[in-house]
Amino acid sequence: MNEISKINKEQNCQPPKKKSKIQETILQLYEDDSDSERLIDDGNSSGSEDYSFQVPKVDELSRYLLMDIDKTTLSDNPLDFWRKHKTAFPVLSKFARQIHCISG
Repeated sequence: MNEISKINKEQNCQPPKKKSKIQETILQLYEDDSDSERLIDDGNSSGSEDYSFQVPKVDELSRYLLMDIDKTTLSDNPLDFWRKHKTAFPVLSKFARQIHCISG
């Protein structure tokens, strides 16, 4: 019985195995440099390496929904409204053109 407890104590007293330097350098070769940058990202970019897109600071949809629109001046064609307001709502006007266009 003393032998068993002695063996258990020896196994528990052994220091943890050291990592090989070769393993660490191989792992570092496959590390992504932008991982740390993504953690710091403030949420204003697309997160894509291929395309760069900055989200507008003021939400166009919120501004449009809060806009007071005189319905008597509206025409039957919704594209007339978006053409008139394309500088104030550039993203929404492009989206409206895609929705209301006639595909051929």
